[in-house]
Amino acid sequence: MGQTRFSEVYQSGARILRVITFGTFDVFHVGHLNILESARQRGTHLTVGVSSDALNLDKKGRLPIYTQKGSVKNHQSVGLRGCCVC
Repeated sequence: MGQTRFSEVYQSGARILRVITFGTFDVFHVGHLNILESARQRGTHLTVGVSSDALNLDKKGRLPIYTQKGSVKNHQSVGLRGCCVC
């Protein structure tokens, strides 16, 4: 998994802590889920970036088993509250 970053803002007096993390997540597994759940617990909103197929090919020298579109669908199916996958 890549890095996790935090951004804190206030909206209408309420504290909003945005957590952003990213990775390839090729062959999504329970370890990925644990990391996402942990990241989600650290803020009020979680944004998950999924590596593109081209980036995976460039970094690993092969195409992913699941395409970027498939990986995004896998993440969305998990249904983490307050989570945006892109």
